[in-house]
Amino acid sequence: DYTSYFNGQNNQPYVAWRGTVTYSKSIFLPSPSDPNYGSAVHWTIDDTHIYLAVAARATGWVGFGFAENGGMRGADFALFTASNNELRDGYALDDLFPRTDDCNNWNL
Repeated sequence: DYTSYFNGQNNQPYVAWRGTVTYSKSIFLPSPSDPNYGSAVHWTIDDTHIYLAVAARATGWVGFGFAENGGMRGADFALFTASNNELRDGYALDDLFPRTDDCNNWNL
């Protein structure tokens, strides 16, 4: 039940948004240090696209990526910065810093 996500604390904006959209799968990944924080991940997969929503209690940025072998190396990322409402497409060749991808295939 998504109403318990973010430990049910001060989650009204998330619950209001979640009530307006439909995804086939969902999971909440709580922060190990504080169950009031974490990320809610929702997705639907059809024949040609993956529709993904990530909700996080954050004030700076949120990143999400896919990699064939897990970890950062070789991953394709979506990086969202809250201060300017910017979504950036990135990738990683190593475990240090994501690089900007010339082929932007993430949409906000």
